Amino acid sequence: MRTVSIFFIKAALIVAALTMTVLTAEAEGGSDTQTALRELEYARNYEGGVTITGYRGNARSLVIPNRINGLSVIAIGDEAFSGCERLGDLVIPASVTVIGHGAFCECERLTGVDIPEGVRAIEDWAFYACERLGAVVIPPGVTDIGDFAFYECGHLIHAALPDSLEAIGERAFCECVNLEGAAIPPAVTYLGEHAFSGCGRLETLVIPASVSVIREETFAWCERLETLVIPDTLTAIGEGAFCNCGSLTSVVIPASVTVIEKEAFAGCRRLGTVSLSRLTRVGAGAFPDGTRFDYYG
Repeated sequence: MRTVSIFFIKAALIVAALTMTVLTAEAEGGSDTQTALRELEYARNYEGGVTITGYRGNARSLVIPNRINGLSVIAIGDEAFSGCERLGDLVIPASVTVIGHGAFCECERLTGVDIPEGVRAIEDWAFYACERLGAVVIPPGVTDIGDFAFYECGHLIHAALPDSLEAIGERAFCECVNLEGAAIPPAVTYLGEHAFSGCGRLETLVIPASVSVIREETFAWCERLETLVIPDTLTAIGEGAFCNCGSLTSVVIPASVTVIEKEAFAGCRRLGTVSLSRLTRVGAGAFPDGTRFDYYG
């Protein structure tokens, strides 16, 4: 019985040694890198690199090393830095290709982050509620910005989006109340529901020809929106898509649009004239009372 017990104890110790984070690993860089390494949690991933899985420090500025134990750091894992309230400035290594689900969500003091050009996807909730993030440059090569990725980044003023971008997820920039600049690239085919809802300082919006549908409340409550350009490739405008865009005074809706859902432009109190095809189906309350229509076709 004693021999069996000792065997199981030894087995348990071996398993623990294999699964625990190795904090004495070597990383490229100086003393700051070594300090960061001791506070990081990480694991080898199926691609043969390293995924950062957690952070136990309280630094205000952090440079993530590009290699650990001779392996490239290629991913920031799900919720790896979630809730790091003191973190103010962050450098992500050029080796990283994925920023995971909720990776930096609720980093309330994060003001700056360098996203490397190797990144291809920014997943759901990645920078949710990073309230002090002032600007972000999404590098060339990124094709998808996930749902809620920058939701409630209240101080975000500018978001530079690359031409490689194809999809902007649901509520991706919703409630970015200070967002002034975010030109939608020409390759974008998907705009999620509420994607830019509540971006109260957005003044100009050009929908690219690659977009065929504006979904529910995609641009609702963009109260300073004055200029709206809709391409002749658009086929549908969803429920409440532009509701409460109080500065919008006129809009030309191309003949390609076959349906405008209910309340699409409800609350656009300054909307005076709408140019619209007679064949377009218009839902209840799609336009505010008093709107003048210039029909064609």
